[in-house]
Amino acid sequence: MAESYKIKDEEGLYFMTITTVGWVDLFIRNRYKYVIIDAWQYFMDKKGLNAHAYVIMSSHLHAIVSSEPTFKLVDTIRASKNSTQNN
Repeated sequence: MAESYKIKDEEGLYFMTITTVGWVDLFIRNRYKYVIIDAWQYFMDKKGLNAHAYVIMSSHLHAIVSSEPTFKLVDTIRASKNSTQNN
């Protein structure tokens, strides 16, 4: 992770962009949008993620996120990446 992308304040809000490989228009299908929404709901319920705002575009999503005080945002983001890579 580049220095400019490191989480420096665990209590802060962060703007994230997540893209599909090759910018494929994957999220034009509702079932794939709901996979993302269900995954985010899991991380909000179980891993302390706070999604303050998000928008799902056809090939990427933007979100403003933070974490609950007892969780580290960097660990939550790492866990979400690992869960998607293993599927």
